[in-house]
Amino acid sequence: MKVTGILLLIACGLAYFSQAQGDCCNTSLELLFAVDGGACGQAGAETTPQGCKLTICADGRAKTSKYCGRGSCDSDGCNCSEGCISGNWQQSFVDNNKQLKIVVTNANWKHDN
Repeated sequence: MKVTGILLLIACGLAYFSQAQGDCCNTSLELLFAVDGGACGQAGAETTPQGCKLTICADGRAKTSKYCGRGSCDSDGCNCSEGCISGNWQQSFVDNNKQLKIVVTNANWKHDN
């Protein structure tokens, strides 16, 4: 019985530490772009002197929370309960907005900690 208890304790500890080493979802991409024949707001972006500006997650959608994770994340943006949002970043954004004929002029990675 003692051996079973010890093995169970070890298994629980390993499960905890493997989750603690999970992916971090604290990266986002800030895009500057132009909308051919349209307005920045049509893509959910703000208008700046440099053009349209929007920060996105990997699925090409506007970043709506502090991190680009699915579900809740820890204070560093890691160990999100349902993992990180996935996608092809800039290409996903362009594909999501095909009707707007977007031309990306600049892209900068952001790391939120």
